[in-house]
Amino acid sequence: MWNTNIFLTELFGTLVLLFGVMGTTYATKLKSFKWTGFTKHLFVAVGVGMSLAIAVFVGEIEGGNGWVNPAVAVMAAIGKDNYSNLLPALTGEFLGGIVGMLIPLVLIKITSDVTFKEDEVEGFTIKKLVAGEFLGSILFLAGVAVAVFGGSTFKANSGFIVGMAVMIAIAVFGSGNVLLLNPAAGLAMTLAVLIDNKGKGLKMFASLSISTLANLTIAATIGGIMFAFT
Repeated sequence: MWNTNIFLTELFGTLVLLFGVMGTTYATKLKSFKWTGFTKHLFVAVGVGMSLAIAVFVGEIEGGNGWVNPAVAVMAAIGKDNYSNLLPALTGEFLGGIVGMLIPLVLIKITSDVTFKEDEVEGFTIKKLVAGEFLGSILFLAGVAVAVFGGSTFKANSGFIVGMAVMIAIAVFGSGNVLLLNPAAGLAMTLAVLIDNKGKGLKMFASLSISTLANLTIAATIGGIMFAFT
């Protein structure tokens, strides 16, 4: 059964997330941005974490779930043994991710010449994706599991919990590795690279498939374990 409310809240929440992620990423490419190395990496981690915290809060408005991540939606469906809202949630998340990417991309194109270079995604290798995605996803989705399955005790703080979880995961495992943690964000960022490079950058598609598989596998595992103990 199609739940329009779930679809809309997940769409809008993921849109907000990608808007923040794209803004943070593009900010590091501006000539006025002076931070480098780990300081730059930490800036991205905090920016993404804050964007996710706000997105989860937005996604919970009007009775939504605030998943804003296909991996989390899968984990919640397995953990709660309830798949009725999975299709509208996934549809809203992937669509919201694309729209949330396109809005800042268009604004950037109008105001500056900042682009995603194809060579910037050459590091999306299977080795780094396995290291980054699996380790990062374990930490991130464990934090999400607390928020999802913790009941009323954590519900009011779920945005803060998952925001901190992704911030820590990126800060710890993202330096030197590729870390997406969100299949919808991965798809949106891939499209951004393709648009910026006029269709080039197809290597990122192969990397995206590995990233998505890693996320959903970890989500299914953690969701199944959490379901077994609840």
